[in-house]
Amino acid sequence: MNAITHFLMKSPTAFSTEKIEPFSLEETPIHLMLVDHDIYLLWTTILYHFICGQMPDTVYRTWFSGLIANGDSSEPRHLYTVDWSSVVASGPLTRAETIGSVNILLSMLRYFSGKTQGNKAKRPILMGAWRTLLDLLAHTDSYRKLGTVILLRDGLSIDALRPEIDVIAADLCTSIGDPAMARTRLDEAMKTARLPSQLMLAFRLASSLHPTPQSSLETLSEAAQLIASPLKPFFRPLPAAQGAAEPKYAIEYARHMYLTALDLDQSLPMRTNHSFNPALFEHCAFAWINMLYLTEIGRWCCRGTPTYDMVTKQMKSITKLAVDAMESEDAKRLVFKFSSSCGI
Repeated sequence: MNAITHFLMKSPTAFSTEKIEPFSLEETPIHLMLVDHDIYLLWTTILYHFICGQMPDTVYRTWFSGLIANGDSSEPRHLYTVDWSSVVASGPLTRAETIGSVNILLSMLRYFSGKTQGNKAKRPILMGAWRTLLDLLAHTDSYRKLGTVILLRDGLSIDALRPEIDVIAADLCTSIGDPAMARTRLDEAMKTARLPSQLMLAFRLASSLHPTPQSSLETLSEAAQLIASPLKPFFRPLPAAQGAAEPKYAIEYARHMYLTALDLDQSLPMRTNHSFNPALFEHCAFAWINMLYLTEIGRWCCRGTPTYDMVTKQMKSITKLAVDAMESEDAKRLVFKFSSSCGI
């Protein structure tokens, strides 16, 4: 493996395992004819071999099987990340292993950050490198909290990583026992994100409260207001005093916003301002998911009443409309997955 890294880096020494010192992936020999997808797979495999001393057998078994069966060297090779929880299961990484791994991943991050500028097709590769790095740091005791948070703060300045990096950051903050910081990061991301990303971040913010049928009305109302936050610029605001005094009304008010935005309320739609554009919502997966989320919260509020069954039927109808409105299979699956989690 050392010979391979020397060859790829055109350097007499491999990557450092003594200090944080990223290296350039721009020096990959041109005659190798490697595309960025190949470079990601190659360095992720080097990383895995560096730590585990073997190839990632489960990842490559399918590719080699296809190669033998079809005789086709162009068989698709899917991107993958390293599962650090299984890697460190037998014991923590040594200092040298941690530093070497961080150097590889920082180098990949720097390289693919540049490639992603102006080319969104490269974002999955960049996100793969980020997720692997952050997951590594989350499993490194000496670096886990302070170092990872500092790195995330710097990483969030890379626009190409947003909004996915904001969600990863929040998940990581939650995993290290700081849910308040997780919510703060999502809230900060909302301020600069575009509407489709705001809808997704609003969903994550509401989910961070972990609302359940047993939650208080105040918690359910707070979750509903978080879900509704991306739509508030388009509608007349709910009087704060009324929302605080009547949590169920606040929940229904938030739900009514989404009914209007998705053109599902033909009888009494809410009045919108001149900047409202229904086309922004029609095919957006998280607009429909948030609509379902708010309806689910409303259903929790009417447990044990005849209204419960009526709301359940509404959710089934909304799910069908949502799936029909999606323009990609991935979006359809996302909607169906959430609907299924609600028992619909």
